Amino acid sequence: MDEIWKRLSEVDRMILESYYLDGCKMEDIAKRIGYKNGNSVKSRKNKVLKRIMEITKEEEMDFKDMSLAA
Repeated sequence: MDEIWKRLSEVDRMILESYYLDGCKMEDIAKRIGYKNGNSVKSRKNKVLKRIMEITKEEEMDFKDMSLAA
């Protein structure tokens, strides 16, 4: 997970940390990072989560390929 976290931009990490760890509302996060509104943050959060899922699937496939080659 650390490798995936490192691949995210600082803004993406800030959005996820603020929302999931700090429990901030979307509007508050938008103000903090300079976005127009909470909907923009929500959209970005969802795109980041989708990207994390894609990266996870790619890495899982790479791991399976490595184990088959061994």
